Amino acid sequence: MPSAYTSSYQIRHAECDPHGRLGVAGLLVYLQDAAFGASAAVGYTAARYAKLGYHWFAYETQLTLLHPLRYEQTVTVKTWIADFRRVRSLRCYEVTREGVLVAYGTTDWVFISAKTRGPISIPPEVVAAYAEHTPTDVTPPPPVNFPPFPLGLPSEAYAMQHRVEWRDLDPAVHVNNAVYADYALEAQRRGDAEAGMVVTPWVQRLHIEYKLAAHLDDVLTVTTWATAA
Repeated sequence: MPSAYTSSYQIRHAECDPHGRLGVAGLLVYLQDAAFGASAAVGYTAARYAKLGYHWFAYETQLTLLHPLRYEQTVTVKTWIADFRRVRSLRCYEVTREGVLVAYGTTDWVFISAKTRGPISIPPEVVAAYAEHTPTDVTPPPPVNFPPFPLGLPSEAYAMQHRVEWRDLDPAVHVNNAVYADYALEAQRRGDAEAGMVVTPWVQRLHIEYKLAAHLDDVLTVTTWATAA
């Protein structure tokens, strides 16, 4: 029976926040790296995709964290494909430390033409390559359910502007999907500080939809507000 792909990571000092915890963006980087490793394991490396003129871009990510992770701990990411649709594929993740589940989530990836930068149907040979290595004894984790966005921004909403920097970009020459988590947390920190609150948030649930790519020197507005638990 085919098995899920696994990869282990030891948390580095530079990946931790002032409280010694792995930042959520750092964990998202691990998931992304495991996805690339799983792809390479079935014969589709980043170099091969580049030669063929294809990319996988993150379309939507959901993540639930059960326990904080800290410097020098080692985590194992298990990942597998849950489905293929015309231009998208759902990849699942489980993160464990010493056999204990510490996080789980999914990323919906969209198949992109490097020429047009738009979605393109996933070739049958790509589906077949992944299908040969897709386990049948695993199920997708439950979705993250958040309250719907309000029709208008609440009066107490805080807005932060950020100009995209070189360090925010990845080899696709756009803001890496993990970086948006840092944007959101920084906006929350600033908003709390302006309101006179000292909060050290630990993210437990995350849901990001990637609607449009951001590029170098783009000015982004990140708006945040609190909702009832």
